[in-house]
Amino acid sequence: LFNVKNVEVVYNFFEKNKIKRYQKKTYNIFFIGRFVESKDPIFFLKNAIEVLKKKNINIILVGKGYLLNKIKSITQKKRKNIKIINFVKKPFKKFSKKIDILCVTSKFDGTPNVLGEAIGVNIPCIAPRNIGLSNLLLNNGKWGELYHPKNNKDFQKKLLLVLNNYNKALKKSDLAFRGLDRFDKNNTLVKLQKLINKIF
Repeated sequence: LFNVKNVEVVYNFFEKNKIKRYQKKTYNIFFIGRFVESKDPIFFLKNAIEVLKKKNINIILVGKGYLLNKIKSITQKKRKNIKIINFVKKPFKKFSKKIDILCVTSKFDGTPNVLGEAIGVNIPCIAPRNIGLSNLLLNNGKWGELYHPKNNKDFQKKLLLVLNNYNKALKKSDLAFRGLDRFDKNNTLVKLQKLINKIF
């Protein structure tokens, strides 16, 4: 596109730390990210509430941003099943054992990082198709669920699919976990350092 030669692609580095997960009666569905339009927590929240009408789930949003008041106004009637947690550093180190499903709802994104971090602790993930590296990280839906962006019904369908077939979702997350090797230190940080050394 830009007629540039000798291009090198360096992905983000993601750590791996496998955590044992099991089927449960009630699953914790997480959104982690800034409460801004581009991350679209409102899309997540409204659709998760629709799924809540069919399944007993806990909806947890972790982050901060200018959409916080709007999020709070939507959650007024469902306070028992919805929790809003202020932004914390390294959320996956704090919540990884509590997260049963991570939902990414970005309208546009670079990677997104939360998806790679969730895969690094083998959390079943749902993400929008063709946004950032979602297709690559979830191997076009073979390693997790991809929904059509902005499509409420498709998002709800994929979330229900994971909830109703959690063991299958865990098998997919294990595959995604193994596939994360391409984002290890040698292929990311070490590669970047070597490229920088060549320049200088």
